Amino acid sequence: MTTIKTLFRTAAAAAALIVMASGSVFAQAIAIGTNPQGTVFYSVGSAVGSKLTEALNRPVLAQPYAGSSVYLPLIENGELALGVSSTVDSARVYNAEGDERLGKLRSIARLWPIRIAMATRRADDIETIADLEGKRVATTLTAQAQMREIILMMLSLGGLSEDDVVASSTGNVGQALQQLTEGSIDATLTAVGIPAVQQANATISGGVRYIDLAGENTTAENMDAIVAGTFPAPLTPDSNLAEVQEDITVASWDIYLIGSADMPDEEAGAIATAVYEAWEELKSEVPALGATQPAEIAASGNAVPYHPGAIAAFQELGIWSAENDAQEASFEQ
Repeated sequence: MTTIKTLFRTAAAAAALIVMASGSVFAQAIAIGTNPQGTVFYSVGSAVGSKLTEALNRPVLAQPYAGSSVYLPLIENGELALGVSSTVDSARVYNAEGDERLGKLRSIARLWPIRIAMATRRADDIETIADLEGKRVATTLTAQAQMREIILMMLSLGGLSEDDVVASSTGNVGQALQQLTEGSIDATLTAVGIPAVQQANATISGGVRYIDLAGENTTAENMDAIVAGTFPAPLTPDSNLAEVQEDITVASWDIYLIGSADMPDEEAGAIATAVYEAWEELKSEVPALGATQPAEIAASGNAVPYHPGAIAAFQELGIWSAENDAQEASFEQ
């Protein structure tokens, strides 16, 4: 029987053989580092790879890894050409100090935003972060350790710290949502609209509520200062999101296609242009991309500098802005 591990090893071996045959990650084939198969990151990486294969007339494939903490260093070291990464993850390593800093990472194109919220049971009448005082909150997700700083940021936006809640630890978002359903915790972090939260909403009496982050502390500047790459985002009732029944504010960050400063300008420019030109087709194939318009692939919310080749391509396409110039000037390269 073919196992996931076998599929992983086969894909990784195929990518390695292609790269070895070409002699360079930029010369022939291109591999896109993603999260494991079955994730949105992998689906997006595969779809983008398919379009790039057509546009560049060379093999481009998604290569799954355990997470971006594995493949971002490979991009930095020139062992991998591209990767799909959040602004939170890329900002963390780009702004790190000493040997941990990955200063060669460069943005190629913005792909889509992810919205994140604290979920509770609607029947509990927990509407704001301040209402979590004294409540049982999953503050540590051991398999998704980077989410802890997001949870603590959300608490701080409502004037709370971890000491103000009954903190608990669990493995991941899915397990925490199961505990919310069972009633053993009162709130957990989750991505908006994922299948696990849809299931919880259908199972819990009265459904699920996302906690509103709106308040004087919830500004883009303040959130980015606490966790680089995050910003507030509106969430409105939607026929596809049964758990959303009122207008609220949640946290968000963007997902980018990331490359290396060592990638030739013409290579980065060709990739950026190909993504732009294929965007409407990509949106039809991957629902997660539906919130992004073609011009927004050059959005100025990047956590690492844009590659000069991508900048030139976006300028030629007429989607580069003064906001982009200001953002680029803010980076220490």
